[in-house]
Amino acid sequence: MNNNEDRGMMKWAPFHSVLSEEEVNQYVDTNIINEKPLFSEEQIEKLESLIKEAYASGQTITLTTYGKIKNTYVTGIITKLDGISKCVYVDKKPYRFSEILDIKYE
Repeated sequence: MNNNEDRGMMKWAPFHSVLSEEEVNQYVDTNIINEKPLFSEEQIEKLESLIKEAYASGQTITLTTYGKIKNTYVTGIITKLDGISKCVYVDKKPYRFSEILDIKYE
């Protein structure tokens, strides 16, 4: 048997992992994709109303925004509402309205 034949056999050999079941489960848990919730029309209208109230009052709020891996929380004051691009600006940083999951007053 020459080297070329031997390498071909090694190339197709199955991968043998030395990870324990616990390590595999931990990897799966940390790499699960976060599913975006679907809102009803009533929930969307309520969220829009809360955003408009927060903008008008100038109060500090915390936005919960959707992320594929995990949701993020942004605390600040809504400085601008842009109906054309459908963005909410918190401390001058834009967040798409479609990515906002919740709003709470501080």
